[in-house]
Amino acid sequence: MTLQTKHAVKDRLAVANKNQCPQCGEWLLAPDWSEYLNERRVRHTWSCEACGYAFETDVFFAAAA
Repeated sequence: MTLQTKHAVKDRLAVANKNQCPQCGEWLLAPDWSEYLNERRVRHTWSCEACGYAFETDVFFAAAA
């Protein structure tokens, strides 16, 4: 058994292509801050270490059935 080091962890994550800086395209691991707004909405604040760009995203969840 050998350790496989050629592939980065981000290549194995299902969300890797969603967590990218909109300015430079660098991969972002996690938001700097997450804020619960209500039962259906969460806001994330992001900042890119590569280029310094900062932005926010909102996540909206479907209403409970």
